[in-house]
Amino acid sequence: MTDIAINPVTRRVQFTGNTGTGPYAFTFNILQSSDITVYKNNALFTLTTDYTVSIASNGTGSVTTVVALISSDILTIIGGRQLSRTTDFVTAGDLLASSLNEQLDSNVIMSQQLDERFDRSMKAQPGDTNANMNLPLVADRANGFLTFDNSGNVTINTIQNLDLLNLVQLNIGNITIEGDTVSTSSGNGLALSSGDDLDLVVPTSNARIYFKRATATAIDWSLGSSHQSLRFINTSSGGVSASIDATHLTSSASALEIRSEGAALTLNSGDGTIPLEHDGTQRGYLNLDTAGTIKIYTGTGTGTLNTTFSSDALTVVGTLTAGALFIGGANISEVELEMLDSITAGTVAASKAVVVDANKDISSFRNVTI
Repeated sequence: MTDIAINPVTRRVQFTGNTGTGPYAFTFNILQSSDITVYKNNALFTLTTDYTVSIASNGTGSVTTVVALISSDILTIIGGRQLSRTTDFVTAGDLLASSLNEQLDSNVIMSQQLDERFDRSMKAQPGDTNANMNLPLVADRANGFLTFDNSGNVTINTIQNLDLLNLVQLNIGNITIEGDTVSTSSGNGLALSSGDDLDLVVPTSNARIYFKRATATAIDWSLGSSHQSLRFINTSSGGVSASIDATHLTSSASALEIRSEGAALTLNSGDGTIPLEHDGTQRGYLNLDTAGTIKIYTGTGTGTLNTTFSSDALTVVGTLTAGALFIGGANISEVELEMLDSITAGTVAASKAVVVDANKDISSFRNVTI
């Protein structure tokens, strides 16, 4: 080949958004067609099978593909000369200028190739302080990921070893954890594969998991159908502590506690009616009207009015059962109320209060001590 100058250019060129077979030009110098490597997207092309090379007199040239590119393809041409020496000078042999030039050109080409590869690698800045950039051993870095310690040295870490991970935004299409896939492809939420669990583990007894929004709007927990539910499970006992479905908040435990810490707890039914259920069957309901009257009903539908709380009055339909009764400053106990229970006016009975009849008479006294 005619002696050429090796220009100080990067031995890499890339084409995006192109269609057709080319030609696709490169401006770095080569000595022969095999001095370049061609990739379509990330697939290595084969010379002659996938592309041909045209070389100009100055060593620059172009590539023509066998199959036309489409607009989404990325064609990459980089230096690919083999890192080897093909000419050996012997004592008393010919020492031709063309041979020397070819060897020197080849050395410069190979140096430029290495420089291009180094440019695509991770490296420290020239003014950076000395740091240990060596990778840990295979056994130490298995199933981990690269991080940097407080001194800027390379180290290996795992999710379990991260005390706190602060992210402003994490954009991931799918996350696979121990074979379980968490997908965000369904709307804007997280969708779990059938049978999969998403565990949020709180490491200490004082830690909590908060779901917050920056604005005052609510966080929506959406259920796809009336048969789906949001469950809160006590893993120590293996049971469902509470679950929320399309219309109900239920508990499998003996009691369900709804508590508000440091603020008022508000129950808002919209229409003023709150159904009361037992064993999945409605047994009654509470009703609060616009006048501020609270009514307790038994049964379903219109139900049977049982108790009414209105202003400072309590109205009970039926029997009022209580351990004690406070009226004003008086505390009337059960024993005292029993003295009034089932008395007959005008008739004396044991351990009962005495009340005269309509004629102001009383009978059946045994002894009266004055």
